[in-house]
Amino acid sequence: MSKLAGLALKIRSTDGMTDAETFDMANKDPDTVNNVIKSAFKDPFENTVRITLVIGAGKLERQKYHDSLPKVVVACLRDLAYEEGVDDPGTYKMQHDTGKNLKTIVIFPKLKAVTQDASSSLKNFDDMTLVEGDDSIRLPGKGSPVYNISVSGETIFQRMLDSKVQSWSQKRSCLAILDEVSESVKALQERLFGGQPLSDFQQEFYDAASLDSLAKKQGVIKKAMAAQVEEGKITRHDKAILLEQVTGRLSATEEELERAKKGNKPKKAEKLADVIRKLEMRKSKIDGIVPQAPQKLKTEPQIASLRQEMAPLVLLEQETKGRLLSIKEQTKMTRKIEIEEEIVQLENQAREWFEDDDSFAARVQASRDAAKSRVAKRAVTKKSGSVSSSTNKKGSSWSSTGTKKTSSWVLPAATKKSAPKSGGKKKSAGGMFAAMMDSDSDSD
Repeated sequence: MSKLAGLALKIRSTDGMTDAETFDMANKDPDTVNNVIKSAFKDPFENTVRITLVIGAGKLERQKYHDSLPKVVVACLRDLAYEEGVDDPGTYKMQHDTGKNLKTIVIFPKLKAVTQDASSSLKNFDDMTLVEGDDSIRLPGKGSPVYNISVSGETIFQRMLDSKVQSWSQKRSCLAILDEVSESVKALQERLFGGQPLSDFQQEFYDAASLDSLAKKQGVIKKAMAAQVEEGKITRHDKAILLEQVTGRLSATEEELERAKKGNKPKKAEKLADVIRKLEMRKSKIDGIVPQAPQKLKTEPQIASLRQEMAPLVLLEQETKGRLLSIKEQTKMTRKIEIEEEIVQLENQAREWFEDDDSFAARVQASRDAAKSRVAKRAVTKKSGSVSSSTNKKGSSWSSTGTKKTSSWVLPAATKKSAPKSGGKKKSAGGMFAAMMDSDSDSD
């Protein structure tokens, strides 16, 4: 960080400030702005901060800003793996301040905890920070998905749920994580009630993530999960989990019903029979749901571009099997390996918050299957075009050959008749048949 200077240093110095900071890009050329963005945002910040860059203005001030600044800033942020979205770490959004007539881009810098692989629901648990050597209370690292979900207000939480926790199984994992967070908050509360002081971070987290707010969030998630099932918006993986759940509950309730009957408990047996009826109805409903396709990988466009680049290299690899490669071919094969590695990295980057291994594997496989299907379709189309072209060529040669064959076929028939000894001209027998053959066509 010591190499930073000028505007980049000023932007980095906002780390830890609670207020939003604004920086004006007036009279700065695109290259300068590009370097500033790269220097200031390439490393994650320690603390949350909202940074606004002014990159354009109305008629009176327009000449101060280069026309390409918006594209330059967005391209640079995307290169640094920032995404356009809600107010989460590692995102940005374009805005137009109509009051001041300014065009701005608001950036929410990545936080150190976010740069770790915090996408897996299991890792979100495992990475919970042990604060100040205290091994009895685990709290989420600042800026991690668990932390953001736990401390966010109602509006931001709903936005996160809509954009970052979309699938039913993600919500299920999130619900389980909030259960663990609630246990941690209860432990902090007991410590306070027992007269033991909390560390600064513990106190900050306790104030931001109350048991009340966590309970409300869990209620919101449960409603959203129920709505998804009701609307049939579940994947094959979600459906398998749901069926396993309801089948397990049904089996346990049926066993309990048998025990109630044997124990001569008619009222309990009646209640359990009613529960079984409801469970069977639920199982029937879930059985009838046609699963939706898994959500596409958010890095799919970049992956598709790399696969397109790799297509001719795959063909080259197949054509050169069994022989030594030239230096140029070896270079191309090296690039193929690099592309494969880049694709795997992009696939891993596409993992969503609280997404379990099976769900993620299904989405990656769906992406790969779709790519194979596109390649197969292109191959069939190419082959079909090649066959059609070949057929047309055969058609024209058949007409010519047919003419020849007709002439050969006619001549022997003509020799059967005694040729007139007079020196009169012979009539051509082949001309009519050749004309008839030429009128036929197999192009249809």
